[in-house]
Amino acid sequence: MNAGCVLLWISVAAGACRPAVDGSEASAAGAADGGVARRPDGVALEVPPAIPPAVERAEAAGIVALREPASPEQVREVVVSISDAWKRGSLDALRELLTSDAVPLEAPKGGRTSLLDGWKERLRAFPFDRLPGGSIFALDRITSCAYGELSPTGAPPRPVSMRPGEVYVRVPFDVTRLGSDRVFGDVLELVLRREGGRLKVAGYSETAER
Repeated sequence: MNAGCVLLWISVAAGACRPAVDGSEASAAGAADGGVARRPDGVALEVPPAIPPAVERAEAAGIVALREPASPEQVREVVVSISDAWKRGSLDALRELLTSDAVPLEAPKGGRTSLLDGWKERLRAFPFDRLPGGSIFALDRITSCAYGELSPTGAPPRPVSMRPGEVYVRVPFDVTRLGSDRVFGDVLELVLRREGGRLKVAGYSETAER
């Protein structure tokens, strides 16, 4: 081996074994060079993964976002609000409880306008402010089911307009007549969905007792 090769190997080895300069030494070196301490280089951060759309249920794998299920108290609050709106004879109060795309469950193609027009006619025809005190519903008999707990041919069947993540609600009317006039069906059926941070009515129907 000649002398040139020996010198080159020594130079490389010395460089490889040189201790790393820590932050304090780097700062001191920067101060010595220009009087200002050098800032450390930027560090690349991993971009957090996008949160997937919320679903009703999912396999325990990867990143999932689950919808918060509606509690019985929240469902009951909607039913109580519907009762109060009917007893006040207030179309505006009923309208406030609807989602922007609410439909009558028995005729979904009618849309929100169909629901409101039917309610307006009924409110004009009868003095709903004369309904007896208390709720017009049997609040102790409210039942609710998630989308996955119903099927198109089950009992009760899943409404055609119902979507995953929505809640089906069924509650009997406690009051169906105003004097001798029949003003309500036997059972209220609802489909509820979160909109604007609260549960609202996406589907409404009054049916006969099955």
